[in-house]
Amino acid sequence: MFGEVAATYDRVRPGYPDELFERIFSYAGLAPGGGARLVECGAGTGKATMGYARRAAEAGWSLTCVEPDEEMAAVLSGHLSGVPGLSSSVVVGGFEDFAAGEFGEGFSLLLAAQCWHWLSPEHRAGAAAAVLRPGGTLALVWNVARAHDEPLRSELGAAYRSILPEWGGGAPASPTSPQPYAAGLTEEARRRYVVELEATGLFTRPRSESVTWTSRHGTEEWLAVLETHSDHRMLEPETRRRLLQAVRDVVTANGDRVDVVYDTVAVLARRA
Repeated sequence: MFGEVAATYDRVRPGYPDELFERIFSYAGLAPGGGARLVECGAGTGKATMGYARRAAEAGWSLTCVEPDEEMAAVLSGHLSGVPGLSSSVVVGGFEDFAAGEFGEGFSLLLAAQCWHWLSPEHRAGAAAAVLRPGGTLALVWNVARAHDEPLRSELGAAYRSILPEWGGGAPASPTSPQPYAAGLTEEARRRYVVELEATGLFTRPRSESVTWTSRHGTEEWLAVLETHSDHRMLEPETRRRLLQAVRDVVTANGDRVDVVYDTVAVLARRA
């Protein structure tokens, strides 16, 4: 889905805070020299991966990344090749197909950043359990953006309504769209994922961790961020051009900068 904008996605999409990875590794009980095996589902271009790849290399952990899009996987492979001492591989394909393979005793940690909601609700928990060793950790991670501060929020809302009245509503609930959050990002959805994991009996009772941080973008970079989101990319080209110009005018008039506050949330559980 994102392969056609893989390079832009890699350049402008937000990463993840180091503190959250430290909490995940602590929960998983990963220690240097322990020979831990890590696997990442839907790794994309490595927005999460590169946040911990050097740590994995220094600790002697191996890393397997699964990514269905060839263009995204190619960017990721290039990044990983530049990490000295890292034992890594990139598997191009769907995670559920990957989970049907053989893994020996299984992986120590499965990380799924911003992708769990793309997997089949009927099969994703079972696939996760299949790749993990007993006691191995499942870490589901999302960047959840808070709404813009005023007056930027209201002015952007007006700009969107002027071009796309069918998107409706008032000021944007999400910085990247006046439409509701995608299913994978709402608090209700995260609670549903917790209930889903508990109901399988395959995992221990999940717990949550959260880190709040700010990502800063200039006007043109912010427009590039918007063009990596599917609802903007699917617009008719002339409509998209008009929308981005309206957004450019608003952001330029508000200091030529967009600050986005993210709550990066992880749902953590161990394979029973």
